[in-house]
Amino acid sequence: MGNWKVVKVLNELGNKDLTKGFNSSIFKFDKNFNFALKSSDKNPLFSQIESMTKNSKWKIDPQKNRVKIGNKNDNYTTMFIEVERKNEKTIFHLTESNINLEVEKIEKN
Repeated sequence: MGNWKVVKVLNELGNKDLTKGFNSSIFKFDKNFNFALKSSDKNPLFSQIESMTKNSKWKIDPQKNRVKIGNKNDNYTTMFIEVERKNEKTIFHLTESNINLEVEKIEKN
């Protein structure tokens, strides 16, 4: 739960707009299970990703040890996030797109 700011994109994405969008983004996991992905970079590609996750919820999938993003209608399949703690760092693995992000928890946006 909470707000997680991307510190660094850990792998080559092959798209500068996508990299810039993630590098300035915050993942918001609310107590009421609302989810938001926000970026201060408003390029068209990343805006499309934000739009895909708009009005989404999050839930934990304990069988696969991941967080599922979406809603009941799409069976929470918009985004999958595996969370890893490695060398005192938190890594979000976005499994459907093979994107790896170093993140840190922040108090507020």
